[in-house]
Amino acid sequence: ERQSSHTCEAYYKNGMHFFDIKTNLPHDTILDCVFWKGTKTIYVLDVLMYAGRDLVNCDTEFRRFWLKSKFAEEKLQTYSQEIKLKIIDDYDFSNSHVVYECFQKYPTFDDGALLDGFLFYHKKSSYTFGTTPLVLWLFSFMIEEVLTMFRVHPKHHYEKPLKYTNYLDYINEFNEKMKSKK
Repeated sequence: ERQSSHTCEAYYKNGMHFFDIKTNLPHDTILDCVFWKGTKTIYVLDVLMYAGRDLVNCDTEFRRFWLKSKFAEEKLQTYSQEIKLKIIDDYDFSNSHVVYECFQKYPTFDDGALLDGFLFYHKKSSYTFGTTPLVLWLFSFMIEEVLTMFRVHPKHHYEKPLKYTNYLDYINEFNEKMKSKK
């Protein structure tokens, strides 16, 4: 069990510094995370480097296995009373029953965090910086349109904007808004 603490730095995806926090993560570790202010939780999505070991060229399935193993073995955490560190759940699409349960769960997070969408990774792809066809992010109200064989919990439909027309138009409009904010 890793006992030493040191400061980890968190950055926005645009590279600007967000905050520092004490953790027991090993030095030379880079994680891909999302921070939810409402629950003060850092949700870990992926690992790029762990204790100096470059994992970018490893496939998604292996990176997730590595991440879960290290968190369990080394009891990785923050040393803040306020901010928690948690690996986000993942679901294997080869098991349609598990995926069905995931889409039907409401609320999605037991800790009160709000779901802003689903992130889909190709399990055999290496980590790719930027846009790639091997990763897809969908709002929950888009699931039934894009993945027609699945249904989401009915409450996810309430999140659909009034002026929503379809997935492609909405994503293009969303991306244009993000570009204009930069």
